[in-house]
Amino acid sequence: MIPNKEPYTFHDRKEVRVSSPDSFAESFPFSCVESGKFSMGDQYITRRDGLANYLMILTTDGCGKMLYKGEECLLKKGSAVLIDCRPYQEYFTMPNQKWCFYYTHFNALSMAGYSVLTDTLTPVMLRSEKYGCELMEQIYSHILYTGMLSRAYQSNSISNLLTEMLFSLRSAGSVQNSEIIENLTELADYIRNHCTEPLHLDDFSQFSNLSKHHLIRIFGQQFGMPPYRYLHFCRINLAQHLLRGTNMTITEIAHEVGYSDPVVFTRHFRSFNNIAPGAYRKNADPAD
Repeated sequence: MIPNKEPYTFHDRKEVRVSSPDSFAESFPFSCVESGKFSMGDQYITRRDGLANYLMILTTDGCGKMLYKGEECLLKKGSAVLIDCRPYQEYFTMPNQKWCFYYTHFNALSMAGYSVLTDTLTPVMLRSEKYGCELMEQIYSHILYTGMLSRAYQSNSISNLLTEMLFSLRSAGSVQNSEIIENLTELADYIRNHCTEPLHLDDFSQFSNLSKHHLIRIFGQQFGMPPYRYLHFCRINLAQHLLRGTNMTITEIAHEVGYSDPVVFTRHFRSFNNIAPGAYRKNADPAD
């Protein structure tokens, strides 16, 4: 039963920031449209549909409720929820409570790898609320900046939030074969922590105790890309930091992140950023 409220009656505090469009807004996998942090009384409600983007809400205190596509759920402290904003949706503060939360609206080139979060209304208790809040704060803090690197930073923060939701969902045992999922999570952590080393698919198969074919299939289902692609993703992410924060040459950075051949490094860099490393550095946004 929906509380008898007038829509858009806000209490306490709301802070909203809207992204300014630029030529880089759609160049990355995710682009933030709007971000905010609310602390609302029990008269707060939102009713709407038809927005062509995705919404992620992270509750930091109190409790809210969401109605969406014939389902409903409570949004408790430490939980995150993700929806496609085109269908009709309602979310509001529970009676006689407050509701504090971060939110972000974003566009995505593809959400196929995250369908387990969007096919049904699935609130996820994050493994680390602190980490989730840090990522939301990063999105909120950078949304007013434009430029290639700011857009890359925002996209990366959204990607990390979605990945954390997947990890948390698996950790909570919401998907079958939790032992395999745990092994994949450990493998992803291992790849990220050892990405500069000469790793191969045989190493991943041995680490996870799965056949190569099985590993490629289920890793791709859980993380949106096969393990060797994830290895290059981690290397290129590190290379971006080195391009922004050091005076190392392209060849030096290629070797530093695990590529013996700078040409191979440049090819993989382009595959993730649609731009060469040198151009990426040249267009660095001073705001970042």
